[in-house]
Amino acid sequence: MSKTYFLSCKVEQGMFSDERVVTVDTPRGVFISIVPTAKIKKTLGKDCVAVRILKTGQESWAVIPSAQPESIPIKMEDLLSL
Repeated sequence: MSKTYFLSCKVEQGMFSDERVVTVDTPRGVFISIVPTAKIKKTLGKDCVAVRILKTGQESWAVIPSAQPESIPIKMEDLLSL
């Protein structure tokens, strides 16, 4: 079983009550996606989205839980582990 991490992000209301728009600053630019509200948490006073982590060489990637999951490059210091 993989460990769940939470990635710092900006969270805004989505079109529907069961979704949110998340914005993540990545090393390659800004990433915006729509995710289910169940995947959003407030952790240590920060808005976060639940993600899985992939590592390739020196890079770390977060898999965003959207309708069509996408992997984005991240900085490990932007993660919170629960």
